[in-house]
Amino acid sequence: MATKPPKVVATPMSDTLSRILKAMVKDPEREQAPRLRDVRAALLERGMQWSGEGELLHPQDQTSLIIELDDLIKDYGEDASASEFVDAQAR
Repeated sequence: MATKPPKVVATPMSDTLSRILKAMVKDPEREQAPRLRDVRAALLERGMQWSGEGELLHPQDQTSLIIELDDLIKDYGEDASASEFVDAQAR
């Protein structure tokens, strides 16, 4: 069962996932802070087009990111705010 995350979640993650989370959190067109489920949906929807630097992702890299994100969702729940992870990475 997923536990409710603390205010700032300090957890190791890849640089690519960290950049993607940061890009989504800082997106001025978003009305609400993205949740982990939103990040996962964006990765699945945009597929190879999505990376934190606007690069094309190799399908194997995309799969790795989704697995990594699924692990975060398993640990913290799909409603965890992506900003909590971005704030932790800034420390």
